[in-house]
Amino acid sequence: MQVIIDPHAGPCPGVNRALGLVEDHLKTPETLHALGAVIHNDQEMQRLQGKGLMVLEQTFIENCDTADEFAGQRVFIRSHGISPQLESKLVNSRVRLVDATCGKVKRVHKLVANYYRQGYQIIIAGKKGHPEVSGIAGYCNNEAVIVANKNELPAIKPDDKVLLVSQTTLAREKFIEISDALLTLHKDAVVSDTTCSYINKRHEQMQKFAASVSVVLLVGGKSSSNTAVLFEICKNANPRSYHIEAPDEINMEWFKPDDRVGITGSASTPVWQLEQVAQFTSSPQGAFNK
Repeated sequence: MQVIIDPHAGPCPGVNRALGLVEDHLKTPETLHALGAVIHNDQEMQRLQGKGLMVLEQTFIENCDTADEFAGQRVFIRSHGISPQLESKLVNSRVRLVDATCGKVKRVHKLVANYYRQGYQIIIAGKKGHPEVSGIAGYCNNEAVIVANKNELPAIKPDDKVLLVSQTTLAREKFIEISDALLTLHKDAVVSDTTCSYINKRHEQMQKFAASVSVVLLVGGKSSSNTAVLFEICKNANPRSYHIEAPDEINMEWFKPDDRVGITGSASTPVWQLEQVAQFTSSPQGAFNK
């Protein structure tokens, strides 16, 4: 049985930058608090917490009157970004921010704020409750309409000014479906494709990789939206695709002796986890041989 790792796999640039910042700040003796999980990956979070990272529930801070208890302490903003309201609360409480907001997400923030000031109704294509979407919505005073599909588009009057943007990790095909439906309803709507070009390219690479092997092991967090999308892509390209978080989830019945097993991951899966799965699958104690 041949085992190969997807050469294009690994965290996206935004996640890589965030992880690098966390690692650098954990080298100092000061405590680092993260607003929510830095990455939707339980194993990686356990590793970082083992190095001293403290995780705060973002909703808890959002619902508090102040963040004064963290005055003078370092608080890490993950790549999803946060709302301007939450940022103001933290700054006013004299919290020292370590900002790892993805540059692509920041551009969406600026775009939404600009059009909102001009009186536009903001529509966000994405997952309601996702931290990135919640942060974007904050830039239009939380007055955005959030839609997961074209059927959720709101009623629009002919003279309404409308801007459609996207959660950056949304599949571009889904965004185009929503934008086409919006333009049918309102031809003057402003549509800005803010889906991430890296993620879009990754979807194409994943489809080709899944089709090139006998079996796919997609390694990624079960709570990761990005991983769920990639697993759907893998499954469509190769029915023998399996979503796992760790080697102990592998079932020997998935494999045949002459299989070519491909191991890949989502934008929130570090390479060390792919190597761990590959080593386990290839070893005498691994999935096929145990």
